[in-house]
Order: sequence, then C-alpha cells, then structure tokens
Amino acid sequence: SRERAILFCSQCHTAAPCDPSCLVGNLFILLHIGTRPSRNCPVKICVLFGEAGGLSNTQGERMSDQKLDTTEAAFRACINDQSEIDCMKFAAAARSVGELYDDIFYGVVAGQLKKDIDSSATTVEKAFLARPDKETLAALMAFEMETLGRDKVRADKKTGTIGILWAKRAVQFVSTYLGLLIDKPEQTSGACASETYEKVLKPYHSWMVSGVVSMALSMAPSREQIFEKFGLGPDAAGAEGRVKGFLAVLNSVISQIEKLLEQHDANFPDTV
Repeated sequence: SRERAILFCSQCHTAAPCDPSCLVGNLFILLHIGTRPSRNCPVKICVLFGEAGGLSNTQGERMSDQKLDTTEAAFRACINDQSEIDCMKFAAAARSVGELYDDIFYGVVAGQLKKDIDSSATTVEKAFLARPDKETLAALMAFEMETLGRDKVRADKKTGTIGILWAKRAVQFVSTYLGLLIDKPEQTSGACASETYEKVLKPYHSWMVSGVVSMALSMAPSREQIFEKFGLGPDAAGAEGRVKGFLAVLNSVISQIEKLLEQHDANFPDTV
C-alpha cells in the first residue's frame, strides 16, 4: 500500500495530509500511516499505525474473552491474605494489561504502550529483588521513603515507587478507556481514548509527547472492533456486564495503590 503521512504542526497543533518532502527545514512531527516510516524523514518522531487506508492491526492477533479472564485472574491473585498487594504478582498483572493493547490500539502505538508498562513492571521487580523482604507494595514504598527520602525517591526513576506510580497510571488508562466505551456509547472510540488520555496521562507528558499521543489515540479502532476482539459481541449492550465485572477488579487494585501514593505524597506530577 502507498505510504501516507499526517503533518502535525508543533506550533499551532493542527494536522493535515502532507507530502513528507515539504517538511524539510520546518519543525513538524510526522505521523506515518504506511508499512514503515520513510527512510529520509527529516523529523525525529515517527509513529507507525498500520497499512494505509485500512489501518490494520499489524500484530495480526485476534484476542478473545480469555484474555480478559487471564488479566482479571492476575489482579485477583496479586492481593495476598492480608489484603495487601504483592510486588511480583502486581508486576505480572500489569504486564497482562499490556497484552490488551493489541486489541485496543494499532501497530506501533500498541507496541509502545506495552513497552512502557513492561518497563514499569520491570522497575518494580528489580526494586523488590534488591529487598526481597519487602514483599508488598506498601512495604516497598515505606522502605524507600524511610531510607532514601521523598526527594531522592522522586528523582531516581528506578525506584520501586516510581515503577508503581507509572504502572498504576498505565493500568488506569486501560480501565478508564474501557469504562468510557461502555458508559458513553454516543462517543466514538477515538473520542473516548482522547478523553481518557486527558484525564490519566496527559498531565504527565511534555507538550511534544502529548501532541503525538493525542493524534495517535484519535485513530483508535472502533468500539465494535474492540468488543469483537474481546469475544464480547459488536455492541456495548452485549459487553457491558463482562467489562464492568473486569473493571471492578482492576479498579479495586488501582484504588488501593492510589491510597498508598497519597499516604506517601508520591503522586509526583513530573512530566516525561
């Protein structure tokens, strides 16, 4: 298929179809829609969505309701007998959320989101392995705050607390998005994705990152495509019960982590 591109102006934040050759000498972000970014692209940020025209899922996988079951089970399992969140099991649960991105978004967009959540999960795992006596998120965060101090925890992006914070945001992004798809059937999936981004992640992204992400999310698969990939049927009415049960489990864990972050004043507003 023929490569197409979208020109996204970093100054006025508008977009229009554009020939990549006209970008030379200008400050623009080019979002490629094609089989691959142009080799001679004059800008640094290129986001691949899939084939031109069809915007097909380049991963080629069609997931089913079994994936929701797997993720829900992982989040149930991360709560221990004392109703606290186990570090390693939370990391595994967060990674299982990453697997849902293939159904929710396209191509490299899904891949980048999965990479981000995997990185956060790895940060939590490494922090735990450095202190395996701190088995829960609560114990790990308390230990880091006590021994390092809040300022150092905030500055060191490899602390378990930072990993927990960003993993929570990534899980909350999926939870909020799926909730809006059910609760706001009058909105397109792109509008739901954009609203989710505004609420959950945009406050922590730089203007350049937010510009690219906002454009990418506006091109989300349709609500019907997402529900069918989950094996839930093509409409919100058929999916509502299953999705709400799934979200109740995720949101319970999210709520508990938010309380820990609030307790330690660790919901850092720093941007990336």
